[in-house]
Formats: sequence, C-alpha cells, structure tokens
Amino acid sequence: MAQTTLIISTRDRPKYLKILLHTVFEQTRPFELVIISDNSSSAHFKELNKIILEPFLKKYEENLTLIPTPEDFASDRHTKYIQDNYVGETEFCVLFHDDDELLPNYHETVLNIFKSRANIVAVGCNALILKDQKRAWGTLMRHRQGIKIIKNRGDLLKPYMEIGPLASPPLCGYMFKSEILKIISFDSRIGGKYSDVVALSQTVTLGEIVWVFRPLIRYRFHSTQNSQAVSTLDFRNLLNYMVKKGKFEVESIYAASYRFKHMRLKLLSLLGLRKWRSARTVGTYMFCFIMKKLIWRSQSYRYIWNKITFK
Repeated sequence: MAQTTLIISTRDRPKYLKILLHTVFEQTRPFELVIISDNSSSAHFKELNKIILEPFLKKYEENLTLIPTPEDFASDRHTKYIQDNYVGETEFCVLFHDDDELLPNYHETVLNIFKSRANIVAVGCNALILKDQKRAWGTLMRHRQGIKIIKNRGDLLKPYMEIGPLASPPLCGYMFKSEILKIISFDSRIGGKYSDVVALSQTVTLGEIVWVFRPLIRYRFHSTQNSQAVSTLDFRNLLNYMVKKGKFEVESIYAASYRFKHMRLKLLSLLGLRKWRSARTVGTYMFCFIMKKLIWRSQSYRYIWNKITFK
C-alpha cells in the first residue's frame, strides 16, 4: 500500500498551525507520517509551538513529529534542509504551509489519481480562498471540475504567464513522488521568491503532472504572508527563465500578460503602502500598456469575466 509523508513548514504562526493540524487528522485516508519542521525566528515561537501542539503530539505520537531546525533558515535553504533530511521515507510526499488547510478528502483523492495513470510524478489541486479567517468567493484555479495533464514546460508555464480563465495550483497543493521531490531545486538564485515555479518546471521534465480542478485544500491570504510582497527583480528573472525554458517569444501574449500581472500586483502593493505618487506612475504606465498590448486580446476578457463571476 502506498504511503505518504506530510511535511509542514512552520514559522511564527502557531495559531494557524493549530487550525491546520485539525484538518490533517480529519483525512478520510490518514497520512502515514506527519513532520512539522519548525523554522521559527525565535525561541519564543518555538516554545509556543510546543505548548499548542502538545495535545496533538500525545494523541498522535506514533506518526506526528515536531522538529526544530538547527538554525534560522532562509526559505529556500529550509526547503533544501527538508529535502535532504525528511523526503524519501515514504513513496509520496507533500510540502505544506502552516497557514493553509486540507479538505478531508485531499489525501485519498490525490492517491487515487496517482493510481489511475502511469508516468505521473506529481499531482496539484485547486484551492478554496481564505482571507484571514474568512472564506472568500472563488478558487485559485477558477475551474472546479475535471483535470489537466501537464506534459512539458510550456503546458506548465502558460497559466502562470497569460491572463486567461485558467490559473495554476499552489505549491502546497502538490503531492510528489518522493524520489522526484528529493532532486528538484528550489534555488532562489533563479526565480527568487518564485523558485517554486522553477522547481515545478524541472518536475515536468521527469514525467507528467496532473492538475485537479476540484478544490481539495484551503489557501489563506493574510497580511503577514511573504507572497504579498512584490519583487520586480524576481519577476524579471522568472520571466527571462520562462521565456527561455517555455520557448515563448519575448513579445508574445504570454510575456505581455505576465508583465501586466506584475504591474497590477505592484500597483496594489503601492496603494496598500499609500505611496500615491509611485502608484500613479505605475497606474498610468499600466493603462498605456493595456491599450497597446492587451485591449484586443480575448484572454483579457475571459479573465475579466471570471473575476466578475467569482469562479
């Protein structure tokens, strides 16, 4: 029988971690091994985790382990530490965030997909959107039924780049074959904070990835989330990588829409910081870019329609 390790990376969020663990142990198909890699920034948070998790550690002592990291790792180094030390004990492995949640049938559903098709190396699933403690409308992938087979880097990268009706699943929604997760790289020197996209593009060169449009997890947006920060340098580096590896033209609709996505996020970030002058500059450039590059593209209108209908 196939076995799965769920590895939870946690840092300074004991409240969310406790919520997550309730969903971990409500699975219709239990995980054989659950490892919490505690990369908290201080002894204070590490102690909070011990206190909050004590009931879980007693009740599930046979398959739940809390392990502090030996030092305060940067995100990519923490992932590499996990790969080197915890991946490989079971056939499958999931890297999960401490601030997201599992739906009860996540593990069972994904294992069944692995059984249904040969040559699968990873399965990624859709997610319901949470904003802090509240459920928001819609899902990350904007579809709710069916699957998509990802066979090459172009298939994988297009949804990251284009403005269209299909988005990509979050990294925490992926279950990997452990032998694959062990060897792919999350090195931030290529994609910066978006190194997960680079790692997934390596994964698809080793076999097929299946995307499941059925929501199987909850993905939480909140103010302390690192993904809310916008890095122009990282976006530019990742764009160069995607154009090269996905074999897209520099002036293609994919590259243009990806630039628009960055400008939109940058504008929202500046507005949130109340940097009005910089926001006006970015907003003006964005409007001109839309009128020149995107106004006649059907992808733009499909994207707007999905936003209106909250899919």
